[in-house]
Amino acid sequence: MRLFLKTCAGNIFKSTLVCLLAGGVHYLFIPREYVASATIEMAKVAGEMVETPNFLLEKIKIPSYFTHTTLQICDPDGKLNSQANFAKKINPSINKSVPFISFVTHAQTTRQAIACLNAVIAEISSNQNAIAKPLLEQKKRNLQQLQERLKHAEEQVKLLSTLADKKTPNEEPFSGSNSAMCSIYNLEINKTIRNEIIALEYALSANRTQPVSLVNSVYASEAPINKRPFFTLCVSLVLGLILGLLVTAVMREGRLLKFSES
Repeated sequence: MRLFLKTCAGNIFKSTLVCLLAGGVHYLFIPREYVASATIEMAKVAGEMVETPNFLLEKIKIPSYFTHTTLQICDPDGKLNSQANFAKKINPSINKSVPFISFVTHAQTTRQAIACLNAVIAEISSNQNAIAKPLLEQKKRNLQQLQERLKHAEEQVKLLSTLADKKTPNEEPFSGSNSAMCSIYNLEINKTIRNEIIALEYALSANRTQPVSLVNSVYASEAPINKRPFFTLCVSLVLGLILGLLVTAVMREGRLLKFSES
């Protein structure tokens, strides 16, 4: 029993030493890796997203979606050989409860990780602005037409009001049908055109019509995520202990097998 414990302790010591050396080499020579993350909200026109997060997620996988400039910023070494690999690098994911899409990327410096996400978000924003532009212009044209209709209707009301105040050659007030028409125009102005203008102006307000926006600022870790000395030490010690016990168990089984054969 004493011999077994002595052998076990020796194996644990040796294996732990080996694991500590391996962990130290790994810690010293592995390249530093930093992580950055960001979440965006889709561009909207009149309260409607120009494209859904699911649709955007599929478009990101298309080889021609991002320009060479963005690919170069995120992959300066040219290690990624396809758009699919690039999509994995920025790791897009959809929030299940709200229509947001998040990105997470890794790089050898904090600056590079932030620059990558900024380039990705800027290009997505540019692409969605191109989709939103004709929709927004159409809404603005509709608003202008409504405002012109309102102006014309108001001019008609003023004209009819003037005619209503005049008298006919028989000295009778010119008020019958004209007064009724004035009432009709007032009703149209107050209940139809004005309401449509108010609704469209609200739809074009900042909270209903906006470009791609950041839900929160781009976050990047200040410390490398793969350079954690305490974690490396703990893992090395645990692996050393397990390896030592396994070696001792194998050695013991081998001795028992030899003893049974003899």
